[in-house]
Amino acid sequence: MSDLAALTQARALINGGARFEYFPDRVAHQPGGDLDEPGVLSRVLASAASGPEVMLLCVGGDGSMRMGANLVMNMAALGLHHMLLFAPSSEVCQGVWDVLPSVACVWQPSAFLKTRPHSLYNTQFSPMALSFFEARKILLEKLVLSHRLNVLHLDADVAVLANP
Repeated sequence: MSDLAALTQARALINGGARFEYFPDRVAHQPGGDLDEPGVLSRVLASAASGPEVMLLCVGGDGSMRMGANLVMNMAALGLHHMLLFAPSSEVCQGVWDVLPSVACVWQPSAFLKTRPHSLYNTQFSPMALSFFEARKILLEKLVLSHRLNVLHLDADVAVLANP
């Protein structure tokens, strides 16, 4: 048993033996698509959400695929399988699907092509990072307001030690 699984089991005993697990409403093979295509988000959410709940996990470029896969495995060890990965390109999702083919993953390359005022990029953050911040906030807004979901929003560089 992994350390995370043991920790989750111990915490469940504290809560009267309850272990809460969440699975997507429908399991599919490589559920995902480009958010610029009509209906993609609605279609993919059936493989990501568990009732009114979903975790939005943001995975940056190709270099962060391992961190994204690690976060998915971390959450699954805690009984949390209802997640939607958001990536800047289909290649990132494909890299995750190579090892985790049932994880819902969407991308939106057009969000990274927009021209923005130079003043927005006069910071320590790269233009790619700022574009990603903006794109995921727009996606978060759609998940909450249009799809009426409760969303736990995480970056790929976190480690969760207990079911939140």
